[in-house]
Amino acid sequence: MAVHNRMPMTGSLVPAKKVAVSVAALTLAVGLVFQRCTTMQDERRYPMPGVMGEVKGQRMHLDCRGQGSSTLVLRADLGDSVSTWSLFQPNVAKFTWVCSYDSPGLG
Repeated sequence: MAVHNRMPMTGSLVPAKKVAVSVAALTLAVGLVFQRCTTMQDERRYPMPGVMGEVKGQRMHLDCRGQGSSTLVLRADLGDSVSTWSLFQPNVAKFTWVCSYDSPGLG
């Protein structure tokens, strides 16, 4: 009859948990850095039309186009941005002055 020395399982799980948490934290950090870098790159490549301004301490994006005596105001709401109106606004701008804006704080 052979006798085997066995180590308790609970002691070996602690390093495995530390490794798993470390890998998850590293993956999250790399993902956040990658997302930020690619977002900055996209903002340079594809700038939003219009201007950024501040209203009551909140950043706001405003895009005005066209000409005429009347003004049509388009609000991007429910978390959308000015780009929601990107197909509609140029066509309306042929006939009148049209401005679109983000909800304050979302631009």
